[in-house]
Amino acid sequence: MRKRKDRPKRRFRFSLPARPTAQVFRNGSAATVLTVLAVAAVVLVNLIGNALPASVSQFDLSETKLYTLGDVSLGILDELEQDVTIYYLAQTGSVDSNVTALLDQYAGHSSHIQWQQKDPALYPGFARQMGVEDATDGSLIVVSGDRTRLVDSSVLYSSEFDYDTYSYTTSFDAENQITSAVQYVTGGELPVVYQLTGHGEATLSDGVQQALGLQNLELQELNLLTSDIPEDADVLVIYAPSSDFAAEDVEALRSWLLDGGRMLVCTDPGVDTPNLNSLMEDWGLSLIDGLVIEGSSSYHLQGASYYLLPDQGSHAINDAVDDGLYVLAPEAQAIRVADELPEGVTVSELLTTSDSAYIKSEGYDMTTLDKEDGDETGSFVLAAAASRTVTGASDGEETDDTEETAADTSEAESRLVWLSCPMLLMTDELDQITMGGNGQFALGCLTWLADQDTTALIAAKSLMLEGLSLSSGQVTFWAGVFMVAVPLVLLILGITVTLKRRRR
Repeated sequence: MRKRKDRPKRRFRFSLPARPTAQVFRNGSAATVLTVLAVAAVVLVNLIGNALPASVSQFDLSETKLYTLGDVSLGILDELEQDVTIYYLAQTGSVDSNVTALLDQYAGHSSHIQWQQKDPALYPGFARQMGVEDATDGSLIVVSGDRTRLVDSSVLYSSEFDYDTYSYTTSFDAENQITSAVQYVTGGELPVVYQLTGHGEATLSDGVQQALGLQNLELQELNLLTSDIPEDADVLVIYAPSSDFAAEDVEALRSWLLDGGRMLVCTDPGVDTPNLNSLMEDWGLSLIDGLVIEGSSSYHLQGASYYLLPDQGSHAINDAVDDGLYVLAPEAQAIRVADELPEGVTVSELLTTSDSAYIKSEGYDMTTLDKEDGDETGSFVLAAAASRTVTGASDGEETDDTEETAADTSEAESRLVWLSCPMLLMTDELDQITMGGNGQFALGCLTWLADQDTTALIAAKSLMLEGLSLSSGQVTFWAGVFMVAVPLVLLILGITVTLKRRRR
């Protein structure tokens, strides 16, 4: 039998892999364990992140803080003691992410707030069951206890015409509406504001009336010629009467104020109202005949020295006006504050002119706006707030044993605000100039009288992105940075790395 020759050993140009050792297995097991732990950590972090409230887990990077609740809303949420449910009526494919992100902020900040989406296609009768049959797609239904308020989708966004750019700007006004609804459904009895009629009074502007609605102040009319002051009246409003009040009407108002009443009075410089003015004298306030002209250009609109931009005093009413906003007072009369006020009366000057202001005693019959000899000069008050603590007797309760009536004295605070310029409350026109300053001031007057915090004028947040404006020098600089400097640095780094690799 032929013997087979031994095969020559095959030599490989590369070395064979070494047999795995126990160390390799240990390293592989450790890597596997670390991988599993890393994946588990990522999952755990995601679960924790999803469990956190939106106010903690979500960050608002928008320029106008679109998804961040303001201090007013946060203050109301912090004081909530009742549970509130917000139902968002929206089809699954048409959910507004702006609305849901804001609702997450409400629910995340307060444990008393929760919200649910209700698809009208799946729950066609839900709105009817909640008592709001006219609810449209995209609306909100806010419920707490037996109170319900509908926030229609049409008021979640507002659109205004910008005369500077001749285009419409859109703002997100949902926080204002939702906070007002939450305050309504969790509040007690609504304060009632009565506007007096029967003396040719002007009508409050639509802006003021809408603000009162958002503030949950109920507005009604009252004619003293046919009715007495109702017991549920929290505030009375006298707005620019074109004729004086009868003496008996003034006496009724005087008695009501002495019993702790609250009243806003806005008089017209062109109308003589001696009876009504006598009521103001009870508070140490009187009128100075004529119109106020501002001598300092910093205190009036350009080219209109009788369109005054007064200083705002330190008071809760002025606190309602955002910092940096003006209050415009066109065609105003001056209010004189007595050196010695009646006992118990405190007066705060709300709006005052500069020391360069002067009064044209002829009023609307003036022949020139220039200062003349004899014109009274100085700083004048255009709006004042007064308060007085009154002590009255309230009927006691009869006891079963003696059946006697026990008298119990109690204290109340009467409040009065006097505006010498009816145009102060023309917010629909003036707010376009003051960016809302007049509306905030008007609402501040009414909420102070009603002893409420001002919540209705939460500013709407613009959805328009402001463009980046650069000068020609800035354009040249940044063009050089991104078109020359950055590419050059990258080129040098690339050459350096390549040379180092070739040297190895």
